[in-house]
Amino acid sequence: MECPVNLAVKLLRSVQGTLSCRRLMSLVAEALLKLTLLLRNSNISKRRMNPGRLSFPFHGDEMVDLEKFGSAWNTYLQNHARRSENASHRMSELEKVIDDQKKSIVEHSERIKTQASAVVSLEARAAQLLEQNNLLAKANDDLQGQVEQIEQQELYKRCKLLCDGTIETIRVEKEESVSQQRQALDQVEIGMQKAAKARSAMKGLLEEEIRSFKAHCTKADEENSSLKRQVSSLHEKLKAEEAKSEGLLDKMRTECSTHDRLQLLEAKSNDILEQLHEASSGLDLKEQAYAGITSRLDMIIEKADTTGVAVSELPEVGKSINQLSSLLITTGDRLKDDVSNILSGQNDMCTASLSLESRIRDQLTAVNELIRNQDEQLRLQLAEKNRRCEELAVQVAEKDSKLQVAKQQITEATSTVKEKDLQVQALDVQIQTLEEVAKEKSVLDRDSASLLDQLESNRADQAEWYSRIENSTEQRVGKPPGL
Repeated sequence: MECPVNLAVKLLRSVQGTLSCRRLMSLVAEALLKLTLLLRNSNISKRRMNPGRLSFPFHGDEMVDLEKFGSAWNTYLQNHARRSENASHRMSELEKVIDDQKKSIVEHSERIKTQASAVVSLEARAAQLLEQNNLLAKANDDLQGQVEQIEQQELYKRCKLLCDGTIETIRVEKEESVSQQRQALDQVEIGMQKAAKARSAMKGLLEEEIRSFKAHCTKADEENSSLKRQVSSLHEKLKAEEAKSEGLLDKMRTECSTHDRLQLLEAKSNDILEQLHEASSGLDLKEQAYAGITSRLDMIIEKADTTGVAVSELPEVGKSINQLSSLLITTGDRLKDDVSNILSGQNDMCTASLSLESRIRDQLTAVNELIRNQDEQLRLQLAEKNRRCEELAVQVAEKDSKLQVAKQQITEATSTVKEKDLQVQALDVQIQTLEEVAKEKSVLDRDSASLLDQLESNRADQAEWYSRIENSTEQRVGKPPGL
C-alpha cells in the first residue's frame, strides 16, 4: 500500500496551479484519513505484538520454544523500529505538508476576509441599488402613467384627425349638395321662367284666338243682322211684289201680250228661278242679288204693263204669273228657312265658341292654379332648403369653433407630448443605466453567493481539517505500548 503522505504530495504536485481550495482540502483530508488509518493499524499491530498482552497458544506445563519466540520477538522489534522510522519520516513530511496547508489556510482566510469585506461593500452597494431600483420602479410607474397619457393623447389626436377628415368630407359634401341644390334651384327658376314664358305665350295665343273668335262672332252677328234686314226687306218687297202681281193679274186679265213676250217672260222667269235656286243653295244672298231680282221683276212688270191687254192668251199668262208668284212664295219660304237655319247655325256656333271659350278659360284657370301650386311648393321647398342650409351653416360654425378649440388643445398636447418625449428619453437613459447596474448587481450577487458558498464550504472543510489534525496530533502524541 502506498504511503498516504507520498500520495498527497504526488497529488499536490500533479494538480498544482489548477486545484481549487475545496478540492485541495478534500485531498488533504483524504491523505490525513489514510494516515490516521495507517497509524491506527500500526497501533493495533503493536498491541497485538505486545508480549504482555499476547495470548500464548499453550497452557499449563506445555513447553515453549524460546528460540522461536526470541527470533519472532527480534523480528517484531526490527519491524517496529523500521515502522517507527518510516512513521517519523512520514510525520515529518506530513508536518511540512501541514505547515504549507496552514500557510495556505492563513492566506485563504485573509482572502476570505477581503472577500467578506467585499461582500459587505457589495451588500451596501446592493442596498443602494435596491433603493435605486425602488426609485426607478416608482419612476417607471410614473413613466408608464405618462406613457398611457401620451398614448391617450395620441389616440385623441388620431380621433381628432379622423373627426377633422370626417368634418371636411361632410363640409365638402355639404358644399356639393348646396351647389347641387343651387343648380337645381337655378334649373327650377329657369323652368319656371320658361313655364311663365310658355304660359304668357299660350295666354297671348289664347287671347288672340279669343279676340279673333270674338271678331268673327261679331262679324257673323253683323252679317246675320244684315241678312235679317235683307230678308225682312226682301219679305216686304215680296209682299209688294205680290200686291203688284195681284194688280198685274187684274191688269193682265184686262190686258194681254203677245205669245213671244210670254215665252220670253217664261224664259226669264226660269232664269230667275234658277238664280233663286242657286241663291237658296248657296245661302249667300246679298243685296245685289235681291236688287237684280227686283229689277228683273220690275222689268217683267214694266214689260207686262207695256204689252197691254191686246193679248189673246191671258189665261195662260195668268197661270204663268200664278206659277211665278207661287214659285216666289215658295222661294221666299225656303229663303226664310235657310236664313233661320243659318241663324240657328250661327247661334250654335256662338254657343260652341262660348263653351270653347269657357273650357279654354277653365283650362287656363287650372293651368294657372297648377303653376301657382307648383310655385308655392317650390317656394316652400326653397324656404325649407334655405332653412336647412342656415342650420347647416350654424352647425358648421359651431363645429369650426369646436375645431379651433380642439386644434388649440392639440397644439398644447403636442407641446406637452414633446416635453414628455424628452422626459421619456431621459428616463430611458436612466432605465438603461439601471439595467446595466442591475446586471452588474446580478453578477455581483452571483459572485457573492458563490463566494459565500465557497466560504461556508471552506469553513466546513477547515473545521473538519482542524478536527482531523487534532485527532492525528493526539494519536501522534500518544505513547506507544511498553515492551
